[in-house]
Amino acid sequence: MNEAGAAAGEVTFESAGDGRMIRFAGPLLVTDLGALAAGLKGLEGAGPVTLDLSKAGAMDTAGAWLIVTLRRRLKAEGVETRVEGPATSRR
Repeated sequence: MNEAGAAAGEVTFESAGDGRMIRFAGPLLVTDLGALAAGLKGLEGAGPVTLDLSKAGAMDTAGAWLIVTLRRRLKAEGVETRVEGPATSRR
């Protein structure tokens, strides 16, 4: 649960070939940003990273900012990234 009493978003990590899969599940909202961001540290030298959004729920601008910022940071560190599975319609 997040501070608002709703189900919190989750981040899990898995090995994926020579890189990592980062799976996001549940809401990616401003109320979850601190916990989600804390879980995304320490990816240096991770090899290619896939961001799996197939189980992500509602996403506000803070959640979108988290994904965009993570991709930019990894790119600046020379880590190849790709995004999989976002639903085609989010409101």
